Amino acid sequence: MSDRGGGADTAAGLLDARDQRILDGLAAGWHARDPVPGGLVDDVVLAIGFRVLVAEVAAVLADARPASVATTIRSDDDVRTLTFTTPRTTIMVQVTPTGGGRQRLDGWVDTIACSLVRLHVRAETYEAAVSSAGRFEFTDLAAGTMRLVLVDDDGSSTTVTPAFEW
Repeated sequence: MSDRGGGADTAAGLLDARDQRILDGLAAGWHARDPVPGGLVDDVVLAIGFRVLVAEVAAVLADARPASVATTIRSDDDVRTLTFTTPRTTIMVQVTPTGGGRQRLDGWVDTIACSLVRLHVRAETYEAAVSSAGRFEFTDLAAGTMRLVLVDDDGSSTTVTPAFEW
């Protein structure tokens, strides 16, 4: 006795021509009565692609210049602080010139289990460990467009900041 309800039976040739005609008739009837909406397949493929990528793009919450708390603590007018936020986390970065056209980026991340941050500057990628307090740093950076990528420890999702320039 075989189970005639599974796809494996069809592949094994357990359906005869009569079965196939019945199934074809049922399929045609359902396609006529309830056709697949236009664009549904593309929408599903796009949704699955995003589900696989699971990347959150952090919105710029604040771009603070000399009036910020960080600038009041430091007297250097070139210090700049940015805060990015997503529904799951907040990322704050502070970039400080170190001389000779170079700079240092100090950052803090909260609420997600992340032990590694990648910084993309032009065509180069740098990596920094995240401390248990959520702190990370990059030193001796050239000026340019930057983007941070935070990957959860379990690899389940990624947070990507918009590009920012220094």
